[in-house]
Amino acid sequence: MTGLIDVHGHVALEGSLGAAGPVCGPELGANEDGTTWFRVGDWRLDGVPYRESLFM
Repeated sequence: MTGLIDVHGHVALEGSLGAAGPVCGPELGANEDGTTWFRVGDWRLDGVPYRESLFM
């Protein structure tokens, strides 16, 4: 493809958490061992401390 510009965001705003409901999220959480995760729908990213990062 030519002329394609991919524009998307990697910032999670605190006010957006849960805005799409319990199934879609987005949602932040932690495993029993303290490892954090970020979930949107079926997609989940493990090990990124969103609240302590540039993503929030």
